Amino acid sequence: QAAFDEYREKLEAARKEEGEARAAHAGKRNVLDGVRSTIGKLNQATSVEEIDELIVRKQRTMEHETISLKEEKLFIKEINDLKAQRKQACSNMGSEAEMSEAFHQKDHIHEQHKVFS
Repeated sequence: QAAFDEYREKLEAARKEEGEARAAHAGKRNVLDGVRSTIGKLNQATSVEEIDELIVRKQRTMEHETISLKEEKLFIKEINDLKAQRKQACSNMGSEAEMSEAFHQKDHIHEQHKVFS
């Protein structure tokens, strides 16, 4: 009977330890998910900048180079598509305050990501 009680206590202690470990793991996973989300937003911000650059380049080409009417129509369509992509990307990124805060924490976030990975 004493051996049985001893094993039961060990089992209960092990279960309690497992529960605590699972809770800690879930907490770390939530933090990591938040970090990944913010990194995704930062990467999206880079994409918006790239879209802006593409729009400007295409507009400059239209203004300063001799191109056919067919090419000009294609450029206009591409510019309109890029503007739609930019609008979509901006709406996916969140508020300016959120993004500003994310940019300020970028280095810290990358360090956390390295620790959790």
